[in-house]
Amino acid sequence: MDGVREVQTVTAAEATRNFGRVQEMVIRSPVIVTHHGRAKLAILGVEEFERLGDAPKPEVDPSQRRKLLLILDSISEGYISLDSEWRYVTVNRAAELFLGQPREDLIGRVMTEAVPRIRGTLAEAQLRRAMYHGEDVSFGWDSVLHEGRRLHMRAFPLPLPTGGIGILFANTGERERLEGQERLQHAALRSIMRELPGWAMYAYDANGEILDWPESAATLIGWSDGGKPGFSIERLYPDACVAAGRPWSEMAKARRDGRYEDDAVIVHQDGHELPCRSIVLAPADCAGRFIRIVKPSKHSDR
Repeated sequence: MDGVREVQTVTAAEATRNFGRVQEMVIRSPVIVTHHGRAKLAILGVEEFERLGDAPKPEVDPSQRRKLLLILDSISEGYISLDSEWRYVTVNRAAELFLGQPREDLIGRVMTEAVPRIRGTLAEAQLRRAMYHGEDVSFGWDSVLHEGRRLHMRAFPLPLPTGGIGILFANTGERERLEGQERLQHAALRSIMRELPGWAMYAYDANGEILDWPESAATLIGWSDGGKPGFSIERLYPDACVAAGRPWSEMAKARRDGRYEDDAVIVHQDGHELPCRSIVLAPADCAGRFIRIVKPSKHSDR
């Protein structure tokens, strides 16, 4: 701060015993109060405090935030950050899918207002430990949002001037039963697709990687490498849709309602955009898996 010659330090015990002396020190410069050797409080004079309020706030570089979201969206674990007022600041793709709400509907809202069923749960109690006591906590939680889903969660204080916490979580539930049901689901859908000429279907996971690229998809959309590991559904959307997060908001809405249907545009292997009717399914018995069915629009040029 301008005009401040030094920063003085006193222990919490000294400040308690002789607050009058602390007031005299604050006239000269800010005072840091320590407890067990760690800085806990800063005491400022009124003038210094007012100057802090007038100081320009640092601006967040939008490009840096986009890069951070790209990194967070690439991990399979859910990640959420909350500010000191319990408002959502960051929600990655996996968390968006788990909560069943697009991140645009969550950012800025108080956690317990956006997801009221978390009130009074073990998870809320542990998150309060992280928020109010600065503890790094890890715990298992039988989610009240999805019956039978057990999560491993970790919450930790964020090293920011404004405070807040970060939360990482992953599903640790049984997967063999789900995988078997998923195979049956895909077999049934393949049979249906054979009766619907002109339609195409493909399956993908919560990270947007193609799991199943049947002949119907290759015939309609192309992309001979669609079935190879690592092929992302983002390649099937126009750049503007990817930038707007449409693939992931569709998945979140499908997870919430079981299906999401809308007019869309799909990018063919040769680069042209194919208007179509799109249906995204999120079968309840195939956790973390999505199925998209598309049919070219009647007004499509191709």
